Amino acid sequence: MIRAGNLRNRLEFRQKSESFDAYGKAVRSWATFVTTWGSVTKVPTGESWVNDRVLNDLAIAFKIRFYPGLTTDMQVVYNGVEYEIVSIVDPIGNQAELIVLLRASI
Repeated sequence: MIRAGNLRNRLEFRQKSESFDAYGKAVRSWATFVTTWGSVTKVPTGESWVNDRVLNDLAIAFKIRFYPGLTTDMQVVYNGVEYEIVSIVDPIGNQAELIVLLRASI
């Protein structure tokens, strides 16, 4: 079980949302699915090339309390930065906690 005192970082999970403007055109955006607390760990994942420069990739792993319905099609906003969800794992399988691996959206 996760101790409440270890969950110090605020996370906003968002899911894709689609609405229609006045002309009937589909408008895609992100809507808040849930806002929760988690604990953060930075995970080095290697290097990548972007615009002829080598960038060090840095993923972030969050441990949160179990929340049903989270998927890798969602995104997470942490400290004002949008991250894509790489994976969601229930490490023990008892639906008590989740480990969510994130990568910064480019």
